[in-house]
Amino acid sequence: MKKRFNKRAFISLITFFLSLAVFITGIILLVMPDATLAYWNKWTFLNLEKNDWESFHGVVSIYFSAIIIFHIIENWKPMLSYMKSKTNEKFKNKRELFFASIVSLTIIIGSFTNSPISMVTKAFEPISESWYSKKDEPPFEDAQGLPLKLLIKVQNLDEEKVIKIFNKLEIKYTFDESLEDIADNNDIGSKELYTHIQ
Repeated sequence: MKKRFNKRAFISLITFFLSLAVFITGIILLVMPDATLAYWNKWTFLNLEKNDWESFHGVVSIYFSAIIIFHIIENWKPMLSYMKSKTNEKFKNKRELFFASIVSLTIIIGSFTNSPISMVTKAFEPISESWYSKKDEPPFEDAQGLPLKLLIKVQNLDEEKVIKIFNKLEIKYTFDESLEDIADNNDIGSKELYTHIQ
C-alpha cells in the first residue's frame, strides 16, 4: 500500500529549510561591505552582488512568512480546540507567558532604536570593514552614481582622453549614463573603470 503524503512533515521541512536560508542570508547581509564600497568595487560573494543578496534574503523571507501563515491556517482548528480545552483548565504557564512577552517586546522595540539590543550588529562590523581598505574607497560618496559627463566635470578629467580610453577598451557608453551603469553594461567594476580614466 502506498504511503500517504505527510503534509505536516512536508510543511515542517520547508519551514526548516527556509528558516536556514533566512538565517544564512541575514548573516551575509550583516557582514557584507557598506553600499558605497560594495558598488564601487563590484563586490560579490558566491558570485552574487550586494543587491542580489538583499533580493535573495527578501524573497526567501516573504516565502518563509507565507509558509508560517499557511501553517497557522492549516492548524487553526486544532489550535482553537486546544485553546478552548485550556480555557476550562487553569493556565499553568502564566509566568513564562509574561516573561516571553516582555523579552519579545524588548527585542522588537530595541531592534529599531539606538539601544544595547541593536548594538549586536557592531560585532559584525570588523568583518564588514575587512573586505576593503582606504585605497578601495571612491573619490567621494556615490561617485559611481554620477552621470559620466558630470563626473568628468567634477573630477576635472580630460574628456578627449576618456573617449580615447573607452574606445581602446571597447567600452559601450553614453555621457548621460552613470559610471556604475556603464561598468555594469560592460561587466567591469566602477573602481576599475575609474582607474582607467583617471
